[in-house]
Amino acid sequence: GLNHFSKFVNSQEPNKMYKFLRFFFDPLNLKTWITAEWCKVYEPEYVKIQLIEPLIRWQPVIQSLIDSLANIVNNVAIQIKEPKRTIPVEFNLTKPKPRAIPMPEKIPMLELQTKVPRSTYEPPKEMQLLQEIRKKNRQKAELQLIEANVNQFKCAEYRNSDRKQNALAEVIKDEEAMVRAREFKARTLPSAKMDNIPIRLNTTAILRESALYQRRVKEELDRINDLIEGARDPSEFLEWQRQKKEQESEEKMVQLERRRLEGKLNFEEAILSRHSMMQEKQKKAALQKEEMAELLQKKAEKQVQKERELKMLVDRVMKGDKTKQAQLKLKEYKKKLGQEINKESRERQQQALDKAEAEFKRKYDLICEIRAFENSPAPKHSYLDLTHTPGFMLHEMSFTELRERLGLLKEARAKAEEEKRGKIMIEKMAKEQLILDKLEKISLHRGVWSKKVIDRQEEIKMLSHSSLVASDQSLAELEKKLKERKKERQKLTVPQKIVTHNEWSRLMRRKISKQNSIEEHHWQSNEESRERQAQLLKMRKMAIAADLAE
Repeated sequence: GLNHFSKFVNSQEPNKMYKFLRFFFDPLNLKTWITAEWCKVYEPEYVKIQLIEPLIRWQPVIQSLIDSLANIVNNVAIQIKEPKRTIPVEFNLTKPKPRAIPMPEKIPMLELQTKVPRSTYEPPKEMQLLQEIRKKNRQKAELQLIEANVNQFKCAEYRNSDRKQNALAEVIKDEEAMVRAREFKARTLPSAKMDNIPIRLNTTAILRESALYQRRVKEELDRINDLIEGARDPSEFLEWQRQKKEQESEEKMVQLERRRLEGKLNFEEAILSRHSMMQEKQKKAALQKEEMAELLQKKAEKQVQKERELKMLVDRVMKGDKTKQAQLKLKEYKKKLGQEINKESRERQQQALDKAEAEFKRKYDLICEIRAFENSPAPKHSYLDLTHTPGFMLHEMSFTELRERLGLLKEARAKAEEEKRGKIMIEKMAKEQLILDKLEKISLHRGVWSKKVIDRQEEIKMLSHSSLVASDQSLAELEKKLKERKKERQKLTVPQKIVTHNEWSRLMRRKISKQNSIEEHHWQSNEESRERQAQLLKMRKMAIAADLAE
């Protein structure tokens, strides 16, 4: 009965069963009010003999069950006695004798080296005598050369030929041209601003421009509806406004023409001032060349005087007896140097021997350690089972199961990312189609508005340059002054290249054509990339449809 009762209790919730059994099997509760309540239903003798006494008799046995439930509720680990396990014993086999450590070979001692011969450091006497003779001959030749340069023949002075003088003049001209080329060159102003400059529009700019043209169309429709309903035509006000704008444009044209003439006048004056500065610099350069020639002449005279003094000093030194003492000192120095080298070689040999002995000792110790490690018993390894669960619980899993679950999770994530990527591509293609439609509308509106602007500009260009100059006296004076400066500049012969208006416009046209070709290539590459993306999107849709069909 107790085993079945304990199985029933363990099958229920531990917390509730613990509270119930602790309350029900308490002796104080059984003898007091539980007995009183049962006596209301049954007879007192039956309650005492059949109910209370058996419960009191089984109370110590039930207490162990209550204690086990208390441990479960309080998360106390139950100590289970481990069964005795069989201890494996090694086989009593004959152990092999350890291998004998071979004695290392002795390092052979180095043979004593012979001393360095004296002939290695002391050259033969014949070479020294030849060297002294060479020095004396060289000194004599230098002295003779100095005397010949100083005391030249005065009856036949050397002069440069006409061909050489012309070559020198050409070299000087080339140098002056290089100096002029390095000077600052002012650039002329461009003729006019370029129209239809290519501008790359992003999505925001396209939508903003589309909204602008839609608003203009709506305003135009509202104006037409107001006129149909009977509103007043603002043509008189617009005519007055147009006249005012024409007057303002005429004033602006006069100001622009004045600025243009002033710019040209400043350009001509700058050329004249540059020419005057170049003449001043040429004069300064000529003066500096004369001063440099005088300084070079003085330097040559000083050099000749120094060489004469040096010659006298060499003669005095050669006559002295100091050469023998210097030779003796040199011999002693070489002897000391040989002794030091021999001593250093002996020290190095001793260091090499010490190092070899230390290496031999280290190898010997290492061999002993290896032998001891080989003779020691090998440790027993415990192998890992990847399919084994450590605690045998339902919430645990093995390594193989974990790998499989992670692989399934990665596949699910990759599938979700692919679906999300497909949705994004569809939305992107729809957005690009919307932008292309907007661009078509914008191009139509631009054509209409540009036509209006061109018509308006043709009306403004009716004011000619001659009429502006004739109407304003200050412009006529500037034009006259500019012509005078041009005549003065043309009289001057300045070997300098000036960039004209035609050359400037040609350079600007080349630059603009290059920019247009780069932009066309960029847009073409963008269109090709979009076509490739659309093809990839179609292929993905077909693959998804095939997977769904399967």
